[in-house]
Amino acid sequence: MKSLYITVAVAAASLAPTWGWSANCMVLGARDAKVQSVEGEKSPAFLTKDCAALRLISGNAQASWVGQDGKPRLIPITVNGVAAQPNAGAEERSVTVVWSELTTKRERQQAAYMRSVSFERAQKIYIPAEGLVLLDRSDVDAELSVQLVKDSATVPVLTQAIKKGESLRVERKLLEQDQTYVFTIRRGDATETWRWKTLPADQTATIDGQLEPIRSAPLDAEQRLMLQAMLFDQIKFRPNMELTIQQLKALEDAKAR
Repeated sequence: MKSLYITVAVAAASLAPTWGWSANCMVLGARDAKVQSVEGEKSPAFLTKDCAALRLISGNAQASWVGQDGKPRLIPITVNGVAAQPNAGAEERSVTVVWSELTTKRERQQAAYMRSVSFERAQKIYIPAEGLVLLDRSDVDAELSVQLVKDSATVPVLTQAIKKGESLRVERKLLEQDQTYVFTIRRGDATETWRWKTLPADQTATIDGQLEPIRSAPLDAEQRLMLQAMLFDQIKFRPNMELTIQQLKALEDAKAR
Protein backbone atom coordinates (compact mmCIF):
# COMPACT_ATOMS: atom_id res chain seq x y z
CA MET A 1 0.00 0.00 0.00
CA LYS A 2 2.87 2.35 0.87
CA SER A 3 4.40 1.84 -2.56
CA LEU A 4 1.03 2.73 -4.14
CA TYR A 5 0.96 6.06 -2.28
CA ILE A 6 4.50 6.80 -3.46
CA THR A 7 3.55 6.01 -7.07
CA VAL A 8 0.52 8.30 -6.91
CA ALA A 9 2.57 11.09 -5.32
CA VAL A 10 5.25 10.83 -7.99
CA ALA A 11 2.60 10.82 -10.76
CA ALA A 12 0.94 13.89 -9.25
CA ALA A 13 4.26 15.68 -8.97
CA SER A 14 5.02 14.92 -12.61
CA LEU A 15 1.84 16.81 -13.61
CA ALA A 16 2.85 19.96 -11.75
CA PRO A 17 4.53 22.67 -13.87
CA THR A 18 8.31 22.84 -13.38
CA TRP A 19 9.35 25.78 -15.56
CA GLY A 20 12.67 27.46 -15.07
CA TRP A 21 11.65 30.82 -16.54
CA SER A 22 9.01 33.51 -16.23
CA ALA A 23 7.01 34.08 -19.41
CA ASN A 24 4.68 36.88 -20.42
CA CYS A 25 1.16 35.90 -21.43
CA MET A 26 -2.22 37.58 -21.85
CA VAL A 27 -4.97 36.79 -19.35
CA LEU A 28 -8.35 36.63 -21.05
CA GLY A 29 -11.78 35.43 -19.97
CA ALA A 30 -14.85 36.62 -18.09
CA ARG A 31 -14.56 40.29 -17.13
CA ASP A 32 -15.75 39.53 -13.59
CA ALA A 33 -13.23 36.71 -13.07
CA LYS A 34 -10.56 37.22 -10.39
CA VAL A 35 -7.00 36.04 -10.95
CA GLN A 36 -4.00 36.21 -8.64
CA SER A 37 -0.86 37.27 -10.50
CA VAL A 38 2.55 38.77 -9.76
CA GLU A 39 0.90 42.11 -10.59
CA GLY A 40 -1.72 41.51 -7.85
CA GLU A 41 -5.36 40.43 -7.96
CA LYS A 42 -6.75 41.39 -11.36
CA SER A 43 -9.56 40.71 -13.83
CA PRO A 44 -9.23 40.02 -17.58
CA ALA A 45 -7.93 41.34 -19.82
CA PHE A 46 -4.34 42.04 -18.74
CA LEU A 47 -0.73 41.13 -19.44
CA THR A 48 1.21 39.24 -16.79
CA LYS A 49 4.98 38.98 -16.63
CA ASP A 50 4.86 35.54 -15.01
CA CYS A 51 2.36 33.17 -16.58
CA ALA A 52 3.35 30.30 -14.29
CA ALA A 53 2.39 32.32 -11.20
CA LEU A 54 -1.26 32.74 -12.24
CA ARG A 55 -3.88 31.31 -9.87
CA LEU A 56 -7.65 31.47 -10.28
CA ILE A 57 -9.61 33.06 -7.46
CA SER A 58 -13.06 33.01 -9.05
CA GLY A 59 -14.82 32.82 -12.42
CA ASN A 60 -13.28 31.60 -15.68
CA ALA A 61 -10.03 32.85 -17.18
CA GLN A 62 -7.37 31.62 -19.58
CA ALA A 63 -3.69 32.24 -20.18
CA SER A 64 -3.32 33.07 -23.86
CA TRP A 65 -0.69 33.56 -26.52
CA VAL A 66 0.04 32.39 -30.08
CA GLY A 67 2.49 29.56 -30.65
CA GLN A 68 5.31 29.66 -33.15
CA ASP A 69 3.18 27.27 -35.21
CA GLY A 70 0.60 30.08 -35.57
CA LYS A 71 -1.97 28.32 -33.39
CA PRO A 72 -3.72 30.37 -30.68
CA ARG A 73 -3.39 29.00 -27.14
CA LEU A 74 -6.11 29.39 -24.50
CA ILE A 75 -4.99 27.50 -21.38
CA PRO A 76 -7.47 27.40 -18.46
CA ILE A 77 -6.24 29.04 -15.27
CA THR A 78 -7.10 26.96 -12.19
CA VAL A 79 -6.55 27.35 -8.44
CA ASN A 80 -3.34 25.38 -9.00
CA GLY A 81 -2.08 27.44 -11.93
CA VAL A 82 -1.76 26.70 -15.65
CA ALA A 83 -0.73 23.55 -17.48
CA ALA A 84 1.41 25.39 -20.05
CA GLN A 85 3.01 28.74 -20.76
CA PRO A 86 4.69 30.38 -23.78
CA ASN A 87 8.20 29.48 -24.79
CA ALA A 88 10.53 32.27 -23.78
CA GLY A 89 11.24 34.80 -26.52
CA ALA A 90 9.33 34.34 -29.77
CA GLU A 91 6.03 33.22 -28.25
CA GLU A 92 6.05 36.04 -25.69
CA ARG A 93 6.79 38.75 -28.22
CA SER A 94 3.36 39.04 -29.81
CA VAL A 95 1.75 39.34 -26.35
CA THR A 96 4.07 42.19 -25.41
CA VAL A 97 3.80 43.96 -28.77
CA VAL A 98 -0.01 43.96 -28.81
CA TRP A 99 -0.31 45.05 -25.17
CA SER A 100 2.16 47.87 -25.80
CA GLU A 101 0.20 49.04 -28.85
CA LEU A 102 -3.02 49.04 -26.82
CA THR A 103 -1.68 50.81 -23.74
CA THR A 104 0.76 53.32 -25.24
CA LYS A 105 -0.82 56.74 -25.47
CA ARG A 106 -0.11 58.43 -28.78
CA GLU A 107 -1.23 61.71 -30.23
CA ARG A 108 -3.63 60.77 -33.02
CA GLN A 109 -4.49 63.40 -35.58
CA GLN A 110 -7.26 61.32 -37.07
CA ALA A 111 -9.43 58.36 -36.15
CA ALA A 112 -7.43 55.85 -38.18
CA TYR A 113 -4.60 54.25 -36.22
CA MET A 114 -3.11 52.49 -39.22
CA ARG A 115 0.22 53.96 -40.22
CA SER A 116 0.29 55.25 -43.78
CA VAL A 117 3.28 53.67 -45.50
CA SER A 118 4.11 53.56 -49.16
CA PHE A 119 6.77 50.95 -49.88
CA GLU A 120 7.98 50.16 -53.37
CA ARG A 121 7.78 46.52 -52.31
CA ALA A 122 4.21 45.65 -51.38
CA GLN A 123 3.48 44.25 -47.92
CA LYS A 124 1.47 41.04 -47.60
CA ILE A 125 -2.15 41.51 -46.53
CA TYR A 126 -4.69 38.88 -45.48
CA ILE A 127 -8.25 39.59 -46.60
CA PRO A 128 -10.70 38.03 -44.09
CA ALA A 129 -13.74 36.14 -45.33
CA GLU A 130 -15.95 38.89 -43.88
CA GLY A 131 -13.89 41.61 -45.60
CA LEU A 132 -10.99 43.87 -44.67
CA VAL A 133 -12.00 46.62 -42.22
CA LEU A 134 -10.04 49.75 -43.09
CA LEU A 135 -12.08 52.11 -40.90
CA ASP A 136 -14.44 51.08 -38.15
CA ARG A 137 -15.93 54.56 -37.96
CA SER A 138 -14.74 57.46 -40.11
CA ASP A 139 -14.42 60.78 -38.28
CA VAL A 140 -15.11 62.77 -41.49
CA ASP A 141 -16.49 62.23 -44.98
CA ALA A 142 -13.92 60.24 -46.95
CA GLU A 143 -13.24 58.44 -50.21
CA LEU A 144 -11.54 55.12 -50.84
CA SER A 145 -9.93 54.11 -54.11
CA VAL A 146 -8.40 50.72 -54.84
CA GLN A 147 -6.20 50.13 -57.89
CA LEU A 148 -4.74 46.90 -59.21
CA VAL A 149 -1.04 47.14 -60.14
CA LYS A 150 -0.36 45.66 -63.56
CA ASP A 151 3.28 45.91 -64.66
CA SER A 152 4.04 49.64 -64.43
CA ALA A 153 0.40 50.73 -64.68
CA THR A 154 -2.60 50.67 -62.34
CA VAL A 155 -6.17 49.61 -63.10
CA PRO A 156 -9.06 51.11 -61.09
CA VAL A 157 -10.94 48.44 -59.11
CA LEU A 158 -13.07 50.35 -56.61
CA THR A 159 -14.03 53.90 -55.68
CA GLN A 160 -16.23 54.34 -52.66
CA ALA A 161 -17.48 57.38 -50.76
CA ILE A 162 -17.83 57.10 -46.98
CA LYS A 163 -19.97 59.39 -44.87
CA LYS A 164 -18.87 60.56 -41.45
CA GLY A 165 -19.63 57.84 -38.90
CA GLU A 166 -19.69 55.02 -41.46
CA SER A 167 -17.39 52.00 -41.49
CA LEU A 168 -15.24 51.03 -44.45
CA ARG A 169 -14.88 47.38 -45.40
CA VAL A 170 -13.45 45.89 -48.60
CA GLU A 171 -14.97 42.53 -49.51
CA ARG A 172 -12.71 39.60 -50.30
CA LYS A 173 -14.51 38.83 -53.56
CA LEU A 174 -13.55 42.23 -55.01
CA LEU A 175 -9.84 41.44 -54.92
CA GLU A 176 -7.87 38.88 -56.92
CA GLN A 177 -5.56 36.49 -55.11
CA ASP A 178 -1.80 36.97 -55.18
CA GLN A 179 -2.01 40.45 -56.70
CA THR A 180 -0.66 43.87 -55.73
CA TYR A 181 -3.05 46.75 -55.01
CA VAL A 182 -2.76 50.39 -54.06
CA PHE A 183 -5.30 51.48 -51.42
CA THR A 184 -5.86 55.21 -50.96
CA ILE A 185 -8.10 56.96 -48.43
CA ARG A 186 -8.70 60.70 -48.80
CA ARG A 187 -10.14 62.64 -45.88
CA GLY A 188 -10.22 66.39 -46.36
CA ASP A 189 -6.64 67.48 -47.02
CA ALA A 190 -5.20 64.20 -45.71
CA THR A 191 -4.30 61.26 -47.95
CA GLU A 192 -3.21 57.81 -46.77
CA THR A 193 -1.79 55.26 -49.20
CA TRP A 194 -0.82 51.60 -48.83
CA ARG A 195 0.68 49.17 -51.30
CA TRP A 196 -0.43 45.66 -50.37
CA LYS A 197 -0.21 42.22 -51.97
CA THR A 198 -3.05 39.76 -51.43
CA LEU A 199 -2.27 36.15 -50.57
CA PRO A 200 -2.53 33.06 -52.75
CA ALA A 201 -5.47 30.75 -52.00
CA ASP A 202 -3.50 28.24 -49.89
CA GLN A 203 -2.08 30.89 -47.54
CA THR A 204 -5.51 32.52 -47.20
CA ALA A 205 -7.00 29.14 -46.27
CA THR A 206 -4.26 28.56 -43.67
CA ILE A 207 -5.00 31.85 -41.89
CA ASP A 208 -8.75 31.21 -42.14
CA GLY A 209 -8.06 28.01 -40.17
CA GLN A 210 -5.85 29.76 -37.61
CA LEU A 211 -8.58 32.33 -36.96
CA GLU A 212 -11.36 29.78 -36.52
CA PRO A 213 -10.57 28.85 -32.88
CA ILE A 214 -10.41 32.56 -32.02
CA ARG A 215 -13.84 33.17 -33.52
CA SER A 216 -15.32 30.26 -31.55
CA ALA A 217 -13.53 31.03 -28.26
CA PRO A 218 -15.70 32.03 -25.25
CA LEU A 219 -14.41 35.61 -25.32
CA ASP A 220 -15.99 39.00 -25.87
CA ALA A 221 -15.42 40.96 -29.09
CA GLU A 222 -12.51 42.99 -27.71
CA GLN A 223 -10.65 39.96 -26.40
CA ARG A 224 -11.10 38.11 -29.68
CA LEU A 225 -9.55 41.08 -31.45
CA MET A 226 -6.64 41.08 -28.98
CA LEU A 227 -5.92 37.41 -29.68
CA GLN A 228 -6.35 38.06 -33.41
CA ALA A 229 -3.81 40.90 -33.24
CA MET A 230 -1.36 38.54 -31.48
CA LEU A 231 -1.82 36.01 -34.27
CA PHE A 232 -1.09 38.56 -36.99
CA ASP A 233 2.02 39.77 -35.16
CA GLN A 234 3.26 36.22 -34.65
CA ILE A 235 2.89 35.33 -38.34
CA LYS A 236 4.38 38.72 -39.30
CA PHE A 237 1.40 40.32 -40.99
CA ARG A 238 1.98 43.84 -39.70
CA PRO A 239 -0.77 45.58 -41.74
CA ASN A 240 -3.40 43.18 -40.40
CA MET A 241 -2.11 43.56 -36.86
CA GLU A 242 -2.33 47.34 -37.08
CA LEU A 243 -5.80 47.28 -38.59
CA THR A 244 -6.94 44.97 -35.79
CA ILE A 245 -5.45 47.32 -33.19
CA GLN A 246 -7.31 50.15 -34.95
CA GLN A 247 -10.59 48.24 -34.44
CA LEU A 248 -9.78 47.80 -30.77
CA LYS A 249 -9.05 51.52 -30.41
CA ALA A 250 -12.38 52.30 -32.08
CA LEU A 251 -14.19 50.07 -29.56
CA GLU A 252 -12.40 51.87 -26.71
CA ASP A 253 -13.36 55.26 -28.14
CA ALA A 254 -16.99 54.17 -28.52
CA LYS A 255 -17.14 53.04 -24.87
CA ALA A 256 -15.62 56.33 -23.72
CA ARG A 257 -18.34 58.40 -25.39
